[in-house]
Amino acid sequence: VSTQSTGFNSSSNLIKMFTVGTKLKNLQCPLLTEQTDETEILGESWEKFLEWSLSTLEPELYAKVDSQPVPKAEKLTLSLHLLGMCDSEDYDLVQVNQSLKERKKELLFTLIEMLELNKQLESQQINILSELAHN
Repeated sequence: VSTQSTGFNSSSNLIKMFTVGTKLKNLQCPLLTEQTDETEILGESWEKFLEWSLSTLEPELYAKVDSQPVPKAEKLTLSLHLLGMCDSEDYDLVQVNQSLKERKKELLFTLIEMLELNKQLESQQINILSELAHN
């Protein structure tokens, strides 16, 4: 595996894959059950994971894109492109297939990191508002 193309080496990917399930559970990802493993997220649940991630991170943007009368792959690709995460025609990146597996893993890790940061920011905002209300 080339670390230049993905930004991760294979042992780093392996370690991260072990923590994906835990992180997604902490983020209350609705796609996870006790039997779900990370390979399912990159496989048959990939499009649903992308939809959930994008609608969680940028609900207004995703709602606008989702209302467009185009195929789901185009909607997901456009949303990711508008967030600067892929090229405007990277349809293979969002489709459920085995192509671009390393790029999909990298995208999975990036989205999880963004979701975690988003959750932390929301928690901080709630704490600040709570403190202001008590003063």
